[in-house]
Amino acid sequence: MTPTTSTKPHSSTQPHSATQVVVISKSESQIIQSSSLTVVGGINSTGKRISSLKEKGDYVALSPDANGVWSVHILTGKKRGLHKLIEFQPLAIDDLTVIALPISFAGTPASDLGQLGGDSSDWFLQILELVRNFNEPTDLKPALAKVLELFALKFGFEKGLVVLATGNGQFESVISAGLKVNDPWLSESLIQDTLKSQTPIMIPNVTGSRYDQTKSLVATGFNTVASWPLVLRGKTLGTLTVGSTKPHSGLSARDEMEALLLVSLTSLLVQFQQRDEALKKEIALSRQKQSIDDGPFVTQSPAMREALALARDVAASDLSVLIQGETGVGKEVLARWIHDLSARCKGPFIAINCAAIPRDLLESVLFGHKRGAFTGAATDQAGKFLAANGGTLFLDEIGELPQSLQAKILRAVQEKTIEPLGSNRSMRVDVRFISATHRDLPTLIRSGSFREDLFYRLAEVALTLPALRTRMADVPLLATSFLREFAPEKSFTQAAWIWLKTRDWPGNVRELRSTLKRVSLLTRTNEVDVSDLVRGLPDQDLQRDLTAGPANSSWLDGETLDDARNRFTARKVREALLRSGGHRAKAAELLAITPRTLFRYLEEHQALIGDVTDLSSRNDRGVTNKAGPDA
Repeated sequence: MTPTTSTKPHSSTQPHSATQVVVISKSESQIIQSSSLTVVGGINSTGKRISSLKEKGDYVALSPDANGVWSVHILTGKKRGLHKLIEFQPLAIDDLTVIALPISFAGTPASDLGQLGGDSSDWFLQILELVRNFNEPTDLKPALAKVLELFALKFGFEKGLVVLATGNGQFESVISAGLKVNDPWLSESLIQDTLKSQTPIMIPNVTGSRYDQTKSLVATGFNTVASWPLVLRGKTLGTLTVGSTKPHSGLSARDEMEALLLVSLTSLLVQFQQRDEALKKEIALSRQKQSIDDGPFVTQSPAMREALALARDVAASDLSVLIQGETGVGKEVLARWIHDLSARCKGPFIAINCAAIPRDLLESVLFGHKRGAFTGAATDQAGKFLAANGGTLFLDEIGELPQSLQAKILRAVQEKTIEPLGSNRSMRVDVRFISATHRDLPTLIRSGSFREDLFYRLAEVALTLPALRTRMADVPLLATSFLREFAPEKSFTQAAWIWLKTRDWPGNVRELRSTLKRVSLLTRTNEVDVSDLVRGLPDQDLQRDLTAGPANSSWLDGETLDDARNRFTARKVREALLRSGGHRAKAAELLAITPRTLFRYLEEHQALIGDVTDLSSRNDRGVTNKAGPDA
């Protein structure tokens, strides 16, 4: 039966039906109107490409038969295989949704939506207008209002209500149409029944139904009421309920299918919004968990928290502080934080990298010089010690100090006096000393490269910042913080999260920050995947091997050539697994070896490769035995 609302007349030409497929991602949609097999996927797909999909390859192969029934061959995820696409019933394949829509037309090419005639084409365009709201709506209410408007225009239900879960087991109304504030037109028992049954409830005539004694419903004079649950992947998100006080002929079978399409799209909209809200809450919760005493650091690591607590406690004193830790862990950031917490915070913070200045110039830079002290000294020059007077002097990479300068530094630290080059007068300076190094100073002391008395003067308080690989729980917090800083509109795919959490990060926090800064500038889509993270990535392991050789007294690190070969093999196998998202067949292809050889490497070098079972939730057998046109 047809609704009571009026529609535009059909063309006089006898229409015939065709089925088109709409493919929808979070931010865009495309219409498939081909009569032959069509592949759809991400930006590296062999067919139609949707750039916002998180996976770059093919998702599905779509093909219609002679009767217009579409077959869907899913090429990714756990649902791999052949499926029939039922009209109006969305099929979700990860972050891609596929919907088959029948459409009437009168002898005009179906490839041009603008030429489609009749109310069916208008209805189809209204659906596409609704799909545009999938682009990460900042407010869900306008999209839901559009849904209720379509129910009124298409099916004649002039009043409606959307009820959604609040997250604590309760449900509340979020949007209504045709209702006054606190209008008790709707039966709460009807909504509860819809939620519990997870099935639509249609009441063509309230009188005589089991709800005719519900005062709130009967008092409004409603004739027809329909209520649908908003369900996605078995989770009940809420209900969509509409009704009419006017005489209504009910919904035909066709109308029920089209209404179900609207309900399905509404469920997708709600799910997208709730996912974004959940992410925002997770970020807010992480911020709350982060102690306000952590200053500029983002961490949940007990070792890191202990170092920060020590730094906070010592900040108020004038004790010299030695900060130890690998390159990139944040030693200068910590030094500046100590200065900001101290009574010297209004004074200067002067930082100098002892390894970055030529040795023959370092003394002049630190202590200053008088005119004529050496060739080229045309004027008096104040040094860093004098510049830091009343504040803090941060000596980074203190382990690189030449021995000829260490005695002079010791006197400056011990007596708070300096003597510029070319001067025979000592100058008193009021400076708090903070130093840092990534080198093992006790080892340098034993080898005679660093003065023991200077070490104890600089390390009145010594603290160590742990390497990032020893506090991997901080990686998601840091990655989220950096991505929010550089590109707040972007998010990570699941594979990207796995890559971030399993990388060693030899460059520590500095490397992680640089990686995400690069990604924010080079990634065109709003979802960051593994391919985006590794694009332009320098081979840190190779650089480390090249630079560590001559400086290391045992350049083989106690290894044999076989040990080195096995370590290299294990590293490349793990990297291939990371790049392929855990797909072993694809990893073997990246390494140009057979899957059998890869399995042998996994067994032989398991201790070096580590646990790779969490790299993907997908079954390896499903990958290697994949059937279909791309097998």
